[in-house]
Amino acid sequence: MLVNNLAYWGCNQYIVQRALGADLKTARSGILFAAFLKLLIPLIAVLPGITMYVLHSNGMFQKKW
Repeated sequence: MLVNNLAYWGCNQYIVQRALGADLKTARSGILFAAFLKLLIPLIAVLPGITMYVLHSNGMFQKKW
């Protein structure tokens, strides 16, 4: 998936043209902001699974009779 994302953000004509059409400061900050948002997606997708695994392995979901 990482290679796919690099290919999308580096080779997509729409993304590249937006960066090249702006002045350097705006283009750099825009691309860095988009990269920051893109890096949050794995965290949002993986963090709940890790949390549930840790809770399950600690016995949080076992019935206590």
